[in-house]
Amino acid sequence: MGSSLSFLLSLVFVIELFVFGVDMINIQAVYTELDTISFNVGFLVAKEGFVSEQTLEYVSSFEGTRIIYEPSAPSFGDLFEFVIERDCHPFLLGGGNLTIRVNGATVIGYYN
Repeated sequence: MGSSLSFLLSLVFVIELFVFGVDMINIQAVYTELDTISFNVGFLVAKEGFVSEQTLEYVSSFEGTRIIYEPSAPSFGDLFEFVIERDCHPFLLGGGNLTIRVNGATVIGYYN
């Protein structure tokens, strides 16, 4: 009887640990996707010299993803900085929504 009760009580901790692991994997997947988007946006901005409609459509094609940048007219060789962000809804962590952000930067005119 005692081992059955301890087994049932330990399941609470095992389930919480499992949900915590799922949250961590989900957050890592979102971060990795944002990092890839940031790399591609950096390439497009370096090639075009500004944030075009094509770049904005590319970012918005990923559900819930936003780009934050300071609108300006950078010239050749300037450093252009931007932020790609998305809200994440974890089960256990944070008690609410988490905003995951990736900072990106590119040099205008420098691409391969």
